[in-house]
Amino acid sequence: MVSEKNLQFDFGARSDVGVVRDSNQDSALASSNVLLVADGMGGHAGGDVASTIATTMLSELTQVAAPRGRAQTRLSVSDAEQLVKDSITQAYIAILDIVKNEPELAGMGTTLTGIVRAENTFLSFHLGDSRLYRLHEGTLTQMTKDHTFVQRLVDSGKISAEEARNHPQKNVVVRVLGDFEVDFEPDLDYIPICANDRFFICSDGVCGTVDDDTIRQILLEKCSPEDAANELVDLALRNGSTDNCTAVVADVKEITGEPQLPVFAGATQEALQDHLNDLVKRGSDTAKKKHPTKQPEKLGFFDKMLETVKSVFNQVLQ
Repeated sequence: MVSEKNLQFDFGARSDVGVVRDSNQDSALASSNVLLVADGMGGHAGGDVASTIATTMLSELTQVAAPRGRAQTRLSVSDAEQLVKDSITQAYIAILDIVKNEPELAGMGTTLTGIVRAENTFLSFHLGDSRLYRLHEGTLTQMTKDHTFVQRLVDSGKISAEEARNHPQKNVVVRVLGDFEVDFEPDLDYIPICANDRFFICSDGVCGTVDDDTIRQILLEKCSPEDAANELVDLALRNGSTDNCTAVVADVKEITGEPQLPVFAGATQEALQDHLNDLVKRGSDTAKKKHPTKQPEKLGFFDKMLETVKSVFNQVLQ
């Protein structure tokens, strides 16, 4: 018999810059107990920074959302709620601090959609127009509602859901995490823990060009989460998506051995690699002369990000 306490995510993640954009402003995190996608906005200068900040702050949940040892229990629902809200608030403060020190980044923001394992339920959190889907016993359900101008038109009955897919203002978001937002309270919801469920989180670069019926078919046909994530992104690109494309797919499975290491994708992965390269370059006096250090404020953020991610991996490996 499957033990609920051993149910975790078996996951795959993929992020692609796409065929039009110069940079990838999407970020993603997939782990055994936390999944999320953040779709940055604010032009070439800021979207990747905003999504990286959000992903980094929420990645700290991976350290506390899983039990360590038989005597320990998972997060209570109330603790999970508070930690999600606190992490989002910290991301908001970090965005404000960076914009204060680098005014050229003003106007940056990010969507944020994800799910975290709590004691006896999954807790989802949502800001913007990235989406969370659940495949349960063959039925695909969109678990989040887009925070967009067009969704408001649908809700008021002024246009149909089909008309919304091709509406010229379908990408106008009305609620995100950014320096221009006053209300960044996420939608929170509770999802039952069921073995063999499959979750799918994506940026609008994917769900904007791949319809729900096709998403369901791919999620049913592809055995591994990684294969499903790759196929969904590839199809979005083949269908002509003009945006960055990011997909996270995870199965709820009983895992009694060591969990998978967390995986970052998109802008966060690139930022980590760039920072690691920079640390190597700054490792000698000669490199310091050829490669001046970054501004203290920005370097401080990426140093914190690196320490956070290192602690995540160390926690898993212990």
